[in-house]
Amino acid sequence: EQEQERVTSFLSKCAVQATQEAHLFEECMAIQKKIMGEDHIDAANTLHELALVYFKADNCEKALECAQEELEIRKRVLKKKHDSIAKTHDLIGDIYMSMGDFNNSLESLDTALKIRKWNDGDNSESVANTLYSMARLMDKTGLYSEARDHL
Repeated sequence: EQEQERVTSFLSKCAVQATQEAHLFEECMAIQKKIMGEDHIDAANTLHELALVYFKADNCEKALECAQEELEIRKRVLKKKHDSIAKTHDLIGDIYMSMGDFNNSLESLDTALKIRKWNDGDNSESVANTLYSMARLMDKTGLYSEARDHL
C-alpha cells in the first residue's frame, strides 16, 4: 500500500512537471512566432520539443498536433528532403504507432526512410533507426516475417 502511494505520488509529480514544461515551451513558441514570424525554424524546433513533452506525458493527440504543425513549418522553410523533415516524420510515425494507427505510422516512417536513404545512403545509422521503428511497427501488427525483413 505504501509502495502504491509512492508510485501515485511520483506519477502525479511527473504530470505536474510535464504540464509546467509544456507551458514553458508554449510560452517560448508564442514569443518566437511574434518576434520571428510563423515560419521560422526556431518555432519548428520548439514545436518538436513540445511534441516530445506531450508524447512522453501520453497525450498523443496534442503531440501529433504539435508534430504536424512542426512538419508544415519545416516543409515551407527547408528543402524538401532535409533530414529534419525525416526526423519529424519519425516522430509522427512513433506517435501514430502509440495511438494504434498503424497505417499512418507506416506511411510516416516510410517517408522518413526515403528521405534518409536519399541523404545518407542505404547503410547509415539514421536509416537503421528508421528501419528498426518500422520493424517494431510490423511486429505490433503481427507481420512477423515483414518485421524480420526490416531488421
